[in-house]
Amino acid sequence: MSSIQVDKLVQGNLVSHSHPDSDVSSTSTLDALYVNVSGDTMTGNLTFNKTTPAIKTTSNQSLSLMPNGIGNVGLNTTSPDEKFTVVGNFSVKDADTPLKGYRFRTSGSDLDFDASGQKMWFSVYSGAGFTGTQRFYMALNQTSTDADVFGNWRFQTAPFGTNKVIILPNDTTPLEVVGTMRADGLRLDLTPTAETITPTHTIIISVNGTNYKIPLVAE
Repeated sequence: MSSIQVDKLVQGNLVSHSHPDSDVSSTSTLDALYVNVSGDTMTGNLTFNKTTPAIKTTSNQSLSLMPNGIGNVGLNTTSPDEKFTVVGNFSVKDADTPLKGYRFRTSGSDLDFDASGQKMWFSVYSGAGFTGTQRFYMALNQTSTDADVFGNWRFQTAPFGTNKVIILPNDTTPLEVVGTMRADGLRLDLTPTAETITPTHTIIISVNGTNYKIPLVAE
């Protein structure tokens, strides 16, 4: 017998004959359940022993895991508590540039969210499915410790709480502090090229609606 084709295998014995009319046969025992036909159902564990990818589709076909009802999918766990639960570190890489990617790491003392290969951008789209206006908020450099931030920033006492420090780059008052501000030193550069201060320059402090002018004296 040169070959044999089986469309559906179930647990039990597989009996093969070299010829339909021959009494010569061989018996093979199947120790696991195999699903090979659309609509088949199996119970128990499915084990893959191959070192090459064991689950794959033909060209341009999708692979979907669809737990019925409230079922979840787990990677490296038999008790996933979300729709997709991963126990351990995992990374997401670019298919065209494998050195560029993200990594979610839990094996350290803290939780890490890392990027490699390129600058990391943080943005939010106005529409669903990554459509509409893309609003950028922060970019983290891969070649330095610089962090570039964009737009208005409000530092609050709690989520949706009271504003304490407000940074509005495009406003006439780009920095606003609500409450007391303490600093070891305060330096004001009134012009980008010269650091001269004349007696007409003042700091205005508003207290209960009353403005107080503090004159600045050059060193």
